[in-house]
Amino acid sequence: MSSSNYFSHIWTISQEYGGFTVSLDKLEPVRAGWAIGHSETQNRFGESGLMFVIEHSLRTTRIVGGWYNDKDGNYYFDMVIIEFDEAVAIELMKQHRQLAIYQIDTGRVIENRGGDPFYFQWYKLQHYQWFFSKQRNAMEAIKNLKRLNLSNEENERLENLATMQKRYSNITFEVLDKDTPTIKVKQGKTFQKVYFDQKRLIEIAKETFEPFVDKIHVHATEYVESPIEVVKPEWIGKEMNQLKIKLKDMVPELGVEKAELSAMINGHRPISQRSKAMFYYYFVSKAHEHAIIVEKYNNSYRLKQLRSIIQSHIDTPLSLIYEKEVFKKNDNPLLDKIRHILEDVFRQIFQEMKYLISWEDLTESEMEKIKPHLQLKTEKSEREKKERESEKVSD
Repeated sequence: MSSSNYFSHIWTISQEYGGFTVSLDKLEPVRAGWAIGHSETQNRFGESGLMFVIEHSLRTTRIVGGWYNDKDGNYYFDMVIIEFDEAVAIELMKQHRQLAIYQIDTGRVIENRGGDPFYFQWYKLQHYQWFFSKQRNAMEAIKNLKRLNLSNEENERLENLATMQKRYSNITFEVLDKDTPTIKVKQGKTFQKVYFDQKRLIEIAKETFEPFVDKIHVHATEYVESPIEVVKPEWIGKEMNQLKIKLKDMVPELGVEKAELSAMINGHRPISQRSKAMFYYYFVSKAHEHAIIVEKYNNSYRLKQLRSIIQSHIDTPLSLIYEKEVFKKNDNPLLDKIRHILEDVFRQIFQEMKYLISWEDLTESEMEKIKPHLQLKTEKSEREKKERESEKVSD
């Protein structure tokens, strides 16, 4: 893959996420290990900065990172080293003059507190001036930080720790109460798809703040993933097969060019969050339409069955059995038994038909056959009532 192709994929990622770390081998998120920024590519932003970082990364680490600067509106990129050995990661942090390193899979942060004191203090001063005035407004990672009344040095260190959490795991903090220090910690959506539960978020907040503030109270909010995150090229293909939808049908309905749709469906182009929402709700609506069609088909099939029952049983048998003289008192137990059985059977059939269809779906002849039997119970009740009244009068 050429540098321009890498550029297209990574630039799309940067438009959707506030931070990311991606491997160039498969263009997949890096989900584990210690992340160390590379000194050769610091302070690179925008399209030219991304191309510079990609070209250097292809020759070295093959891992690119990025994060959005809330203050100046620029997106910054750098090469990233991933190391799983903590001791080696610490040495690399010092070698590349990084203020801290971050363990992606656990949320741990290790500060650079060693090295040549004179050099490090000079570097830290230069780095903070660049990092916080140009690179990132770290105060966005800790809202209301001033409420804690910390020293400038403590604020700087705390801001750096919080910024690492914001960059790699989209974790933000807010100081709610200064008297009984209460911290709100929340994780948002991340490219890495590494999400921490409430217990771990509380631990991260304490690891971040308790070196500077005694015994904090923490309110933690986990990230809840949106249903549109299921949208991937394989998912789209599966839905198209199940619902019998072709690409040419989707073009006019979605208002997207065929080439663009094809590139996303076949995995040749990243699917943006807006496009994921488009695909998800498109297929949800199509599935709903499909369910209605299936239901109508099933109801139509059951209606045919019911009509068959009506045609086979209503004509001659019922016309004979439900003659008026049948309802007169008689001593024939067999006839009486048949009458009650037929009443129960047809009452169930008609109740089911009421649920399945509207009367407009029936032909006139079917309506004529059904009406008398729907009124059967009412007519019988009225007849019995009249008989009881007549008996009282005769008494």
